[in-house]
Amino acid sequence: MSALKRIYMTPIHFCARLFALLRSSLFGFALFVLLIIMVVIVGLAINGTFHNLYQTAILRVHHLLANTGFGLQDVTVEGRYHTDRETLRALVNVSPGQSVFTVDLAALQQKLETLTWVEKAAVSRVLPNLLHIELTERQPFGLWEQENNKGQNNKGTVTQLIDRHGTPITNKELHLYAHLPIFTGAESHIHAARLMENLAAYPILQNRMIKAQRVSNRRWTLYLDHGGVIYLPAENIPQALDLLMDMESKKGILSTRGQIIDLRVPNRVFLRDTPISHDKTDKTKGEKA
Repeated sequence: MSALKRIYMTPIHFCARLFALLRSSLFGFALFVLLIIMVVIVGLAINGTFHNLYQTAILRVHHLLANTGFGLQDVTVEGRYHTDRETLRALVNVSPGQSVFTVDLAALQQKLETLTWVEKAAVSRVLPNLLHIELTERQPFGLWEQENNKGQNNKGTVTQLIDRHGTPITNKELHLYAHLPIFTGAESHIHAARLMENLAAYPILQNRMIKAQRVSNRRWTLYLDHGGVIYLPAENIPQALDLLMDMESKKGILSTRGQIIDLRVPNRVFLRDTPISHDKTDKTKGEKA
């Protein structure tokens, strides 16, 4: 029977037995008190009391800071040109008078960089009572036109404003960006910047181009503002354009309306008339690369 009691000894009996063993010496008693304190601490940690006490203390500290000059008075924003003001205000979500130290700067930066117009964001405290936000917004580069493949009832095209990296920005108020070139075709938004870099050395051509179609993800077809079309080669674009500019300076071929200029064959320029105007480019979908 005594053996069963030893096996099924309750915590109270265990503590009493331990106390009886340790009370013979002061050191033993101290160890017993330390053990009791540790048990109490573990119990408080398990039921969340310590966490609640910690949170209460933090709130009181921030309240004290807010009342001693560190209460938020204003939020300054630098670099906002296109980002919607109310969207930005709702995302920042701070209140006048709260402690400036309650704002999680890293978390706020990450949220700001989810906005479509924002490429980079930096958030800092300007002590004692200001929060400063610096935005680097995406720069409009072109219009990316792609086919809508969401079902038979939604056929057509979807157009989005993109930056020079091909990142979509918005599909709203696109009439404000009608002066930008249109890029169509598979992955055209990814290769658009490289194309425009090639055309930068030829401002006469660049200024006349209103649309560029990526063909078979290999090369470009350019559509000019007077209905002319230029077939660029898949490689050695600068050499082909140098040849074109040489002919332009001699014969002014870029001013001819409704003309196809084919540069796909090295060191050759083929010219032919076409009735296709720049607003009927759907007929070029079957064009070979």
